[in-house]
Amino acid sequence: MWFKAFIVLRLPVSVCCLVGYATVQRILSDPPGVDCIGAAINTALFVFLAVVSIKLVRRRPGGLRLAGMLLVVGVVGALMLLVGTDYARFGRVEPVKAAGVLVGALLLWVLPNALLFYKARSLFTEPAKEKPDL
Repeated sequence: MWFKAFIVLRLPVSVCCLVGYATVQRILSDPPGVDCIGAAINTALFVFLAVVSIKLVRRRPGGLRLAGMLLVVGVVGALMLLVGTDYARFGRVEPVKAAGVLVGALLLWVLPNALLFYKARSLFTEPAKEKPDL
């Protein structure tokens, strides 16, 4: 039960991290709001979030591997969100601030998730079946 609650509670943070891709897409689109490929990529990211969350809740094989990929995508999205808004406002990116955001995302988001997924890895393995003695 605690694992399902953990998955549901982490969804809003994952959504906020994935909004970073939309932010950068919005900044980089030449005529604003016309980039169909960027919209397709953003939609695919949210579908990926839904697929990973469903696999984790149902404890399907491969769910933990996909969760690791989602954590990487989320960290990059958080970096793009916070650094992209600075770029849109000031026209430049401070490398120290970008490094701080990256370290903060790794320590505050990835590390707790990785520890809890590591603790829950036994939920994703099937018990060994014994061979019947003949």
